Amino acid sequence: LLKMAAVDDIVPDLPSDLPEDGLQIEADDGILERGNSASMSRSSRRHPVPVRAAPQPPALASKPAAPEPYSMATANSFGASTERRSADFSDVAKYQILEIAGTDKQGRPVFVFYAARMPAREELDHDDLLKYMLHTMDAIVENDYSIVYFHHGLNSKNKPSLSWLRRVYSSFDRKYKKNLKALMVVHATMFVRTLLTVLRPLLSTKFGKKIAFVHRLADLQEQINLTQLNLPPDVQRYDDSLAAKRSRSRSRNPPAAAVPVKTVFGAASLQAVTPVNSDGIPTVLLSCINYLELHGMDVEGIFRRSANALEVNRVRDLVNAGEAVDFEASNDVHLPAVLIKSFFRNLQEPIFPPQHYHAILGVAALDDDKVRIEKTRELLGNLPAQNLNVLKVLFSFLDEVAKHSDENRMTAVNLAIVMGPNLIWSNERAANLSDMGAINGYTAFLVSHFAECFL
Repeated sequence: LLKMAAVDDIVPDLPSDLPEDGLQIEADDGILERGNSASMSRSSRRHPVPVRAAPQPPALASKPAAPEPYSMATANSFGASTERRSADFSDVAKYQILEIAGTDKQGRPVFVFYAARMPAREELDHDDLLKYMLHTMDAIVENDYSIVYFHHGLNSKNKPSLSWLRRVYSSFDRKYKKNLKALMVVHATMFVRTLLTVLRPLLSTKFGKKIAFVHRLADLQEQINLTQLNLPPDVQRYDDSLAAKRSRSRSRNPPAAAVPVKTVFGAASLQAVTPVNSDGIPTVLLSCINYLELHGMDVEGIFRRSANALEVNRVRDLVNAGEAVDFEASNDVHLPAVLIKSFFRNLQEPIFPPQHYHAILGVAALDDDKVRIEKTRELLGNLPAQNLNVLKVLFSFLDEVAKHSDENRMTAVNLAIVMGPNLIWSNERAANLSDMGAINGYTAFLVSHFAECFL
């Protein structure tokens, strides 16, 4: 897990006689804490040269091929190709240990690992699990992403061996580490926290900001919409027991102050957002778009790169308190882009209301663009008027951003990857690779066919 988070070799010289199983200590309760990790370079390894009749110089390792660039065809076929490839991992996928679960409150895709779903070691080939892990993560690691690891349920029967962890350490290359922006460890045991404390002298301050120990699902809700997660019942019961324990310990304390109603970021729905203009467009959304039209159209990676998390939270609090935001003073063109993603992601009801979710997947599956445009216009006509007005403003802007893709590198497909999961989701089921492919492909279609669909 630490390897995925930019740690090359936390313990590079592990002795071979260490026991295969680590310690298992019951987790205790508490509030959110932060830990550290480090980044150390890994020495390259060469494959042995096969024996030949005559001595031959060792062959140079071929350079890995560059990843195929995104295209509209790739986006539209993503769900189908993923489904075919996933069949190769059916023996692993059936346990539901790994999933891609929508996005976090910063708009970044979320990769989730449930230790509670790990079967006994003799029931699962952990090398196949590693291959499946790489296969699953490959769908999101080209852009910023987050990892949530649920530690509860790991025990002596299902814990991977130390030799397997070494293989994991050597399998994750730079692309997995560079774009990881948050590693959240939920229900960590004392052993996990103690391990990081012992290794603290070796860990970098920079990476330490990526790790957060989250002791309660209520704390995790501040970062991720929990309805996106397909939580194992054992994890939910364990969290309930922690909540009951905390409730008993605080029974003598006075009740907490009422939480103020969120009127922008975290609003119950678009209709609950204030202030808005005469067309129902939220003022903060217009402010972000106006600033980006002036300063962000040619910025490489706009909407893909992150802004400072503390600054994002500070500005969101200001907006929810009814105060104006001066983007000129922030001197960070990525801040308003992140706020746009965060605004849509934090709506408790998505801008495409959830009752239209299955209809959207149906339209996304259509092959004929003319039919898809016709069905899209019908779908948009069934949305609330305010939702349609906001979507027109948003996709008109995204269409302009895509027209500058030679400078900003954000094509319709790349914009869809970072925006789609913030606009379309279901409250009835956790996100999966097939649905995400369809959602991203359809979002890219709306960007590239803005005029035909909205005007």
